[in-house]
Amino acid sequence: MKIYFLITFFILFASCQQFKSEEDLNYFQFEGIKIKELTNFNKSYVSKGSYKRGNDTVISMFEIESKYSLLVIKLKNVSKDYTLNYHSNVVSSSPGFFSVIVASEVYDVTLSPSIFKNDFKINNIDFTSENQISSEINNDTIKSFSLNFNEFKLKINDQDDKIVTTDRIEYYGLENLSANFLFYKIDDEIYLFIMTPNKGKGTLENDTLYNYLFPIT
Repeated sequence: MKIYFLITFFILFASCQQFKSEEDLNYFQFEGIKIKELTNFNKSYVSKGSYKRGNDTVISMFEIESKYSLLVIKLKNVSKDYTLNYHSNVVSSSPGFFSVIVASEVYDVTLSPSIFKNDFKINNIDFTSENQISSEINNDTIKSFSLNFNEFKLKINDQDDKIVTTDRIEYYGLENLSANFLFYKIDDEIYLFIMTPNKGKGTLENDTLYNYLFPIT
């Protein structure tokens, strides 16, 4: 009976450990997403850490040339004809369980770990902000835009519990943060790049991020 109890305990413990490794976002200090392999990026950068879900790296943070912070989020199982919609001048709160990611010294990102599940299919994305969104590039592969934000939200498949969002920025009186956003689709994956100035100082030109990722050679 005692042996049976021990065997049952170890099976349950192993199952819990497997569930944790598959469902949780686990931080590690090394570079995860290889931005130089994804794009034509050829500048110097420093990895600020990454997050894994199981064995898959889904989030990475970088400092670019000591001037910019870059957050990269990988989304899988994206449909071929997915849609990305922009909505300015509105942001609403959402219920659910969220993980907090320190995106830079200036702002945090809150997201639903379930958006990284292997069986979650992404058909549409709605991006909302309380400020005006300036779209720059919009084609099947790249969608980019500029934004001065204090808050933004990315909602997937119109589900309130499938989001990437920010809390209001509270950093030495900073009211808005200049940013470039770029969605880059490769096969059934989307890489979301978010570039902001270090410490929130300065303003990004509309094509700063695009020119770093896809420089003219």
